[in-house]
Amino acid sequence: MFTTLTKCIAIFVLLSVVCLPAFAQDTEACDLPAFSGDISEMAGKLTESDDPLGLLTEMASMISQARAECSGFVFTSEEEGLQPVLGPIEFTDGVWIATVKTERYATVQFTALEGDCDEQYVFSLMEGEANDGAQTPLELEGCSTLIGISNTDAPWELTFELVAER
Repeated sequence: MFTTLTKCIAIFVLLSVVCLPAFAQDTEACDLPAFSGDISEMAGKLTESDDPLGLLTEMASMISQARAECSGFVFTSEEEGLQPVLGPIEFTDGVWIATVKTERYATVQFTALEGDCDEQYVFSLMEGEANDGAQTPLELEGCSTLIGISNTDAPWELTFELVAER
């Protein structure tokens, strides 16, 4: 039974790899051939792994990161500064997952320029709440926005992953 489940999950993961090019844009960080090789290698190890669920979790994380990188919505304090205003950014209509990683405090705020940008405050985090990443879903339609990062004094990473186009 577990072997069948493992095979089904591996097929799902491989199909996700095939679907990733639909999200791809010309970005330097988007390296689908390398990602495809890495994820295929991991999928091949599923049946022999001592911790298949841990391996699946790692694969899911890799898929999310690749989708975010290939959609072109990965921002870091290293590139943008500690408390920048990003944008304007135009989001494809759909459901997105926003993820922020930081070890300290942070506030992420949308200021809509056009369309339905879902929420004004996307994140308001206390120290330690986003060490491994805090996430929230966003439903966006015709959204053009500025994104303000504030109330932070530590490095951060902000990603947006499109999970369903509308």
